[in-house]
Amino acid sequence: FNDVRPNKLTMKKYAEHRLFNADRRFASNPEYIFFLQCLVEKEQLHSNISTHLRKGTKRDVAGNPVNARYLRDLTNGNPSLHSSIELYKFMKTMKGSPAYWQAVKTDALAMVSQLGAFTFFLTVSFNDLIYSIPAIMQARGQPVSMEYLENLSWYDKHEVLRSDPVTAVRMFKRFATAIINQLIMKDKVLGECEARAGRDEFQGRGSPHLHMLLKILNAPEIGVDDIATICAFIDRYITTKRP
Repeated sequence: FNDVRPNKLTMKKYAEHRLFNADRRFASNPEYIFFLQCLVEKEQLHSNISTHLRKGTKRDVAGNPVNARYLRDLTNGNPSLHSSIELYKFMKTMKGSPAYWQAVKTDALAMVSQLGAFTFFLTVSFNDLIYSIPAIMQARGQPVSMEYLENLSWYDKHEVLRSDPVTAVRMFKRFATAIINQLIMKDKVLGECEARAGRDEFQGRGSPHLHMLLKILNAPEIGVDDIATICAFIDRYITTKRP
């Protein structure tokens, strides 16, 4: 990373180049992936702290200078200062941090305040045993056939996924993006979506899925519209069947 280049790379771009490289040795090594994540987050953390300190106040209400020594000295600061959300706002752009999810929650509550309650709670599951495995094998240059995939044992399928977690996650992101952009926003299979909020999660075995809240334009509301209109709307978009 520290090599001299005509065009300087950020740590994030360097990590993406390594993980998306045709040479899959980097993407197949979990220790290396977490090491790169650590470096990227460390650089982002230092940059955010520097920006946050420049924007913050230089003195407290008593006139004492606010610096690193002041924050480390518990006898000078207010004990409530350490639990204040203001101290963690510099982490708002770091995905997974408490400040990041606090911002997501605030945005969702703002949507409810302006537009009303969300209409649908949507969960999108991803069958990585079907979609990710062929992509991983093609990246290796191995031929893929339905017969070969059907004969793979459950253990062998998971070993393939473990061999290249980066490709598996990238396939999920493409799948989720296609669901949102094509089906929900363009085709409007659930009606015209005017607002959405969601998050990606991973099951115990590592399989990703997406939880999403959708606000549909002109959707009937409980307590406002009559029961017949609400039931007709539900029956139009929600169905069940016995397996």
